[in-house]
Amino acid sequence: MAAAATMPRQFIEHLDYHVVDHCNLNCVCCSTYSPIAKERFADISQFGDDLRLLQSAVGENVLRLHLLGGEPLLHPEIEGFLVVAREVFPGARIDVTSNGVLVSKMPDSFWETMRKCDIDLKYTRYPISLDYDAMVEHARERGVFAYSAGDEISCFRRIPLNPRGTSNVHQTYLRCPYIDCPQLREGRLCRCPASAYSDILNDAMVESGHIARFKLNAADCLELHGGLSAQDVFDFLSRPIPFCQYCDMGKVDNAVPWGPSSREIAEWVDL
Repeated sequence: MAAAATMPRQFIEHLDYHVVDHCNLNCVCCSTYSPIAKERFADISQFGDDLRLLQSAVGENVLRLHLLGGEPLLHPEIEGFLVVAREVFPGARIDVTSNGVLVSKMPDSFWETMRKCDIDLKYTRYPISLDYDAMVEHARERGVFAYSAGDEISCFRRIPLNPRGTSNVHQTYLRCPYIDCPQLREGRLCRCPASAYSDILNDAMVESGHIARFKLNAADCLELHGGLSAQDVFDFLSRPIPFCQYCDMGKVDNAVPWGPSSREIAEWVDL
């Protein structure tokens, strides 16, 4: 991982776009803070603008685009996002990353759009009462390739965030499991979920009566409006960001048993 972190980027292997922030599951230590996120549906016009601005900078050098959340199938306009994604990046591998709960309830038009746009269904297996094998067969009967993100989830990872910002930026970056997880969000390219969705944590801390905040530096995200070049993008994706000061990699717990979130801010933040 440390060696990979020091390698200059030449393309975007993995790009996330959250079409919603909220979810129909409630997982402890969710890395995108969905249990405490307010209901939010991404705007399809903003999505198209963001993708086109990125494409104008890097061309076809986006290898994989993941449409996720939260749970992306909660978005009533999910089909439109699929069409736009394929129009902008005709050569990329694109998937909808889902927990699977709503898959069998999707209308025929969804499956037709998935087929037409050559988009995969990527799913994460959770220890819930859902027959994932039947779900895969359901998708394949409708001409859509479905595959698992990995083995069934038994544990989640907790990377505690310290709003005092006392971590060494470079050491944090070299130990980070999210160095290749850029997020596209509302006109900005962000390096990781924590920096992209820190507003969710800030809102939750306000509601909990805490005065601590996570502050975004101008160097934490790349504004898409501004005539970016491919080199601008790849340079940004090849270095640590100031937000790394908030992640306490010395206290990472990779074995938090999967279960329901308490929705308490202490689940993610060490205050």
